[in-house]
Amino acid sequence: MKNRIIIVLATLVLSSCDNHNERYHQEQITALDDSFQWTLHNISPAAAKQVSDKIKHDLEFMSFAWHPWKPGPIGRVNQLLQSGGEFSINPSILPLVTRSQNLYQASLGTINPAAGKLFAMWGLHSEQPYKLKTPAPSELDQYLAHLPTMQHIQLNGIRAKATHLQLQLDFRAFTTGLAIERMVSELKQSSIHHAMIQTSYGAKALGHQGEKAWSRNIPISDGTTISIELSDGMSVFTQNNQRPTISPLTGLPVTDTISVTVADPDAALANAAATALFIAGEEKWHEIARSMGIKYALLLTNDGRIHMNPAMRAQLTLEPELEKRVILSAPLITQ
Repeated sequence: MKNRIIIVLATLVLSSCDNHNERYHQEQITALDDSFQWTLHNISPAAAKQVSDKIKHDLEFMSFAWHPWKPGPIGRVNQLLQSGGEFSINPSILPLVTRSQNLYQASLGTINPAAGKLFAMWGLHSEQPYKLKTPAPSELDQYLAHLPTMQHIQLNGIRAKATHLQLQLDFRAFTTGLAIERMVSELKQSSIHHAMIQTSYGAKALGHQGEKAWSRNIPISDGTTISIELSDGMSVFTQNNQRPTISPLTGLPVTDTISVTVADPDAALANAAATALFIAGEEKWHEIARSMGIKYALLLTNDGRIHMNPAMRAQLTLEPELEKRVILSAPLITQ
């Protein structure tokens, strides 16, 4: 998909039952190969346009700077890493590297942005990333036998060096969530405290929607969704089998999980954890969720079982038929 920015503007004035007007402003932008939409509550059109223009500029820059395989800052960093020499890393990329090193350790290797070449082998670095191409088994085995990880990047301030020349960075496991966090910072700097940011797979709430909380539908199966209310500052992300996910542990596409949903105040962490738990599957999701410090998680298996921890169950209202499919885990975090 080409990096294009599409903007749709709408200002809605809704009349409540007590005749007070509530003003909503909505925008939708395609960036980072995803659709970003935000709804601002009780804001003037002029103020909404001002902050939205700033957000648009930021998303345009992130789409360019964070692209994993087109020419740009990440492409240049990858070239320098593969040279084996020490260099000064681009300031726009350094925070992603440090965050990735932490995520790699916390996720027990299920989040490994250093494995960009693996993702490229499967055809994910193309204009049609949803059409996988199967690499030769010998090529895949050779790569996995010497798998690069985030531990192969040495940092000393702004100086960086790779100790593995097959290392290629691809941060897409968490960049959508990170972009949402940067949008939130922009909104708060503009004194906007009530908003909802949504993408195809994630969302984050600020404040509330009038007198009620913002909410997000979580897909279960066969078109069934359940709603989760998002308190002020809460994020939720879903990873599902509608788009290919390659496990850096096995080198193969994940096929035994339908979806994973994670809620957390940190949108980047929720984004990464949804991917990590999707790769982990029903045997390892709980262990990795605890390692990453996640408090709310739900995993749906191919046979329709719904694994979740008690804290996540407390956030949801389930119909009796869905309740029969729930398997409650031990608590993720003991208070």
